[in-house]
Amino acid sequence: MVLAKTEKKLEVKWAMCHYRQNDPFVKRCDAVPFWGWGFSGGKQFTDKKFHYCILIAAEKDGAYPESIFVVKSEEMTEESMGGLRGSSVYGEGSFYIEFSRNKDFYYKRHWHPKGPSPLEKDIFQNREKYERRWEELKKKGQID
Repeated sequence: MVLAKTEKKLEVKWAMCHYRQNDPFVKRCDAVPFWGWGFSGGKQFTDKKFHYCILIAAEKDGAYPESIFVVKSEEMTEESMGGLRGSSVYGEGSFYIEFSRNKDFYYKRHWHPKGPSPLEKDIFQNREKYERRWEELKKKGQID
């Protein structure tokens, strides 16, 4: 997707909240609800195919967004994304961002030896910054 006003390219990712007790992803983090967005091998951000990544966090029982985060492409590096991590879909691992409003989620990710990525921690700690960017992007077509 390209914004007509500024010609900035967007990558849009949508995720439904993982919250059901029988969801295998929820079981792995001791039943703490969360959202997750995948980037397979990371070509989208390593090759700078977009300027902004829009992460839509849909509510538990519907498609309406609870939160919308905007991440600048330069903030998405192999290091900030935590490197390739285990994936049930990609044998060699994949890049992903996971978010929860519950800080315990980040402490309970014991199944992953690397723990949360630097970008995941930043989104959790500075959630309002990433959410404000959505309003700025809608108004200006870019983020300062």
